[in-house]
Amino acid sequence: MSWFSLPTEMHLAIVDVLDNDGVKALSAVDRTTYDACVPSLFKSVTLNAHDALEQFLQNVPVDYCRHIQSLQIDLKRLDSNGCGRKERTNSLVALLQACPRLNALDIRNAGYLHPVILSCALPSLRSLVLSHWDPEEMMPLSERLVVSLAASLPLLNHLSISGATRSALHAPDLVGVYPPVPLVTGDSDIPVHPILGNELSLPSLLRLTGLRTLSIKDTHLGDARWDTEQVCCQLERVDLMGCCEEGWTERIMARVGRTVGEFGLSAPVKPASVKSLASLKKLRIGEYFPVDDVAETLSGFADSPIERVEMKCFEEDVVDVCTELEGWLRGKGDGFWRRLERVDVKVLESQYDDDGEEEKMKEAMGKLMRVCGELRVKSRVSGQRNGKQQIFSENMRWPDGRVRANTV
Repeated sequence: MSWFSLPTEMHLAIVDVLDNDGVKALSAVDRTTYDACVPSLFKSVTLNAHDALEQFLQNVPVDYCRHIQSLQIDLKRLDSNGCGRKERTNSLVALLQACPRLNALDIRNAGYLHPVILSCALPSLRSLVLSHWDPEEMMPLSERLVVSLAASLPLLNHLSISGATRSALHAPDLVGVYPPVPLVTGDSDIPVHPILGNELSLPSLLRLTGLRTLSIKDTHLGDARWDTEQVCCQLERVDLMGCCEEGWTERIMARVGRTVGEFGLSAPVKPASVKSLASLKKLRIGEYFPVDDVAETLSGFADSPIERVEMKCFEEDVVDVCTELEGWLRGKGDGFWRRLERVDVKVLESQYDDDGEEEKMKEAMGKLMRVCGELRVKSRVSGQRNGKQQIFSENMRWPDGRVRANTV
C-alpha cells in the first residue's frame, strides 16, 4: 500500500508522530500531503523580527493561523524603517486575532508594545512571556502595561517578565533617588482595568487568581504594596532573578511562600524570612548571586523540605562556587536538609580562558562530588563549552544507595 492510497486519517496520524524536520520534509511530497501537514507546521511559529511578522501577514493564508498554539515574536526591526510602536502593535494584533487556539505567547523587545494591545482578546492564552533588552530610557516596557495585559487574560497561569520599568505613577518615591532608578512617565494613557482599576503596579499581579508561575527578572521590585496587596493566587513557582534590591525578595516570599514548590533567587535572604516555606522542594540560585552569601542563605532554608538545589555560575566562578557548596554540605549538620537528593551546578559559557585554572576547577569539582557521595546526594557540574553542552563532573547513585563519581 502506497502513501497516496492511505486515507486522510492515516496521513494525520503519521504526521503527529514526526518531529519538525520530518514534517517539513513530508510536506514537500505533494499538495494533499502539505495540507495534512499544515496543522503541525503552524502549531508553533517563531518570527525573529517585526519585518518577519509583516511578511507572514502578507504571505500566509489567514486560515492557517487557526492552527497556531505557540507564538514567539521579536518586535525589533532589522531594516531602517521608522515604524512606530502603534504600527508594530497593530501588526501583532492582526495576527493574534486570527489565532483562536493560541495558548503560549512570547514577545521579545516588548517595550515596542503600544496600549492598543489591550484591545486584543486572547481567551485561550495560558502562558505569557514579555522580555525587553533595549535601554530603559529609550523604549521602556511599563509595569502598567504588563499588569493590565496579564490581568486581561482569563486563563493565564504562567507569567514571565524581564526588563520591565517601574512607572512614576506608582513609584513617586523613586523620583530623584541616587543611584537613579529608571522610571516610565507618560503611561497614564493605559486605560483603567475593569478589575484592578488604576492600580496597575507589579504587586497587583498577586490578585490574579489563576496565576501559578511568576517570574520577574531584571526589574526593580521596591514597592511597599508587596506587603499589603491581597494574595489571591496560589503560586507554585516563583523566580526573582536579577532583582538585587536588598530585602524585597524576602518580603515577596513572605507573602506567597506558603504554596511555592520551586523558588529562584539572585539576592541573599535572611534566615528569618524563609521559615514558612513548607512546600519548597527545589531551590535555584542565579549566576549573579554573591558567592560569599551562598552558605548563609542555604542554611536559612534548613527547615524547608528541599530535595534539589541548582546553582548557576560563570566559568571563572566554578572553583569558588564548588568550594562554597562543599563547605556548606560538610557543615549543614545532622537533622537538617533531610530530604536533599541532588545538588547541581550549571556553568554558563563566557570568554574566560585560563589554562592555569583548569586543574583547580577539576580539584574543586572532585571535592564537591566526594562530599556529595559521602552524603549519598547526587550531583552534577555541567555547562556550555565551545558551543556544546558538556558534563564536567557527575556522581550517580547505585540502586543500593552507593554513589560513584566521575570528573572529566
